[in-house]
Amino acid sequence: MTLEHKYVEGGDPVLLLLHGTGGGPDDLLGVARELSPSSAVLAPAGPVSEYGAARWFRRLAEGVFDHEDVVKRANQLADFVLEARETYELGDRRLVAVGFSNGANIAAAVALQRPDAIREAVSEVAGVPNLPTDSGAEHRLAWGNWGGGFGFGLPWGNFGYGGPWNNWNNWRNGWHNWHNGWGNW
Repeated sequence: MTLEHKYVEGGDPVLLLLHGTGGGPDDLLGVARELSPSSAVLAPAGPVSEYGAARWFRRLAEGVFDHEDVVKRANQLADFVLEARETYELGDRRLVAVGFSNGANIAAAVALQRPDAIREAVSEVAGVPNLPTDSGAEHRLAWGNWGGGFGFGLPWGNFGYGGPWNNWNNWRNGWHNWHNGWGNW
């Protein structure tokens, strides 16, 4: 397959774990088990190295994305997801990207550009890239920051989910609210 990765068989939804800068495929396994203990897990490694730290795409400076590379790497990850669906016989099973930091950024980029690969993403500490979207596609993006609020980006607009998500329990509880309620429409 095109990206180094870890795959663990399980139920639905399939969780696509996307680590932050300097991380790897194992970084979010504990989070996955907290969010959805029986889910299958697909955890690739970011293909870009920044001073030896794995990332999903290049940046020009701290907080400044290399937009050309974002587009290239979003397509690379989307192709990997489609390849993994075939390799692991995932078919049309529900897949939700769970990203942290740089992983959250690439999850948003793929969901916005390639909804054939990712339509749903739950992202923590994300900066959503300003990229063209497939305006005809339905996507569901949820993002939050450890000290801030939690929000949902939906095709018809944005709204917040009340309360600060300033600790792990709040983030986990919000996932369960989204996954068990809003995430099932």
